[in-house]
Amino acid sequence: MKDIMNKIAETTKSIQMAKEAYTMALKEAVEPTLKHIAETYGSEIDIITIIGYTPGFNDGEPCTHSSDWGFGYKYLEDFCLESYMEDWFEDDEEKIEELMNKEVTVPTELKEFVRDVLDPYFEDKMVTDYRVHIIFENGTYRIEEDEYDCGY
Repeated sequence: MKDIMNKIAETTKSIQMAKEAYTMALKEAVEPTLKHIAETYGSEIDIITIIGYTPGFNDGEPCTHSSDWGFGYKYLEDFCLESYMEDWFEDDEEKIEELMNKEVTVPTELKEFVRDVLDPYFEDKMVTDYRVHIIFENGTYRIEEDEYDCGY
C-alpha cells in the first residue's frame, strides 16, 4: 500500500510540475505576442475582451464552460459593460462616445490568436466566471481581470 501511495504522490507532483511548465510556456508566448499586437494593431482595435462563464442551471443540460470574445469598445455594449469605460476614461464622455462608435476591422490572424491562444490561456488561468480586458494604448498594453457571477 505504501508503494501505491508513493507512486500516486509522485504522479501528482509530476502533473503539477507539467501544469506549471505549461502555464509558464504559454505566458512566455503570450506576452511578446500581445506586445506585437499592441504595436501593430493596438490603435485600430483598442481592446480585446474575453468573457468566460459557466451557468449554474441549464434546464437539465450539462452546465459547461463557455466563452465569448470581441474587439473594440463597442463590443462591451453587448454585455452591458460600458460602465468600465467611465472608470478607464475618467468620465470623458466625448472620448467614450468616440470609442463606442468606432468600427473595428480585425485581421483573421488576430481572431485566431484570441480563439486558439488567449481564450484557452485565460480559461486555464481563471477557470470560469471571469472578464478579461486587454487594453491597448500608445503601442503598449495592460490587462484587467475580474471575476463575476454570471447570474444563472
